[in-house]
Amino acid sequence: SLLLVAIVGFPCIESAELFCKMANPNSRSDLRIAIVCIVGLLCVGIDAFIDTRIAFALTGALGLSLGAYVMPALLYFRLRERGQGSIYRFGSALVLLCFGAVILIGGTPATVMAAIDS
Repeated sequence: SLLLVAIVGFPCIESAELFCKMANPNSRSDLRIAIVCIVGLLCVGIDAFIDTRIAFALTGALGLSLGAYVMPALLYFRLRERGQGSIYRFGSALVLLCFGAVILIGGTPATVMAAIDS
């Protein structure tokens, strides 16, 4: 659990803070302390009340589908310039995005159900 906080916590807090600033650009308040408290409480709650097998299954299924398949495809779509690149790259990114969505939507519940049953 402590390793999870060190490796995943910082980017999670940075992303949440950036999202809050993007949602309300006129806000001058510093939300970092509140975000750190919320993430800390979530970590403690998840660690205390959710079975470790289910937590690891969720982490693996969500991390694999989003980190390895969905995000690279979305980054390609976001960063490519209109009219540039081949149709094959676009098609490959689209297939990658669909495959990641299938793993995310279908694989995550199946993994959690298998962890609950065992």
